[in-house]
Amino acid sequence: MVAADQEYFLKAAKLGNERVLRELFTVRPDMIDLQNEMKGSVLIRAKDSKNADLLASAARIYGNDTLGVVNKAQQIEYLKRAWAAGDVKSAGQLAHIYVRLKDFDNAYFWSLRCTQECNRSVGVREGEYSTQTELLELEKHLDANKIATLQRESAARSGN
Repeated sequence: MVAADQEYFLKAAKLGNERVLRELFTVRPDMIDLQNEMKGSVLIRAKDSKNADLLASAARIYGNDTLGVVNKAQQIEYLKRAWAAGDVKSAGQLAHIYVRLKDFDNAYFWSLRCTQECNRSVGVREGEYSTQTELLELEKHLDANKIATLQRESAARSGN
């Protein structure tokens, strides 16, 4: 990591650039010191925010054990808020979390909300569901009435 690059991130983050903060917490594992420095500020700002990038950054902080603040309930809450603010990727992330928690109702619900853009962004790792391509697998854990109910709820809340 070039010092100038870290300096840019620090300045932009302190100025409140939400996209830089999201990049910092999403794709910059090499900047753990800066993440630790900025995590408190992000969590404070995200508390009442409606900015999808800031909310997604807070979710990453709560899901990252190297930052020492793991809280699945908070991570889920911030991902839901990020999705409501327009971050389509959050639906896939929520589906993956719920699969790992063996909460198949919520995994199915959020998989339904994962659009093509969401699927492309989430990526599939071994042992995880790839959302829409794995809906049939999730359906094995649910009865027909539950599936129909979740499909109606998902469509109603997403405006489809």
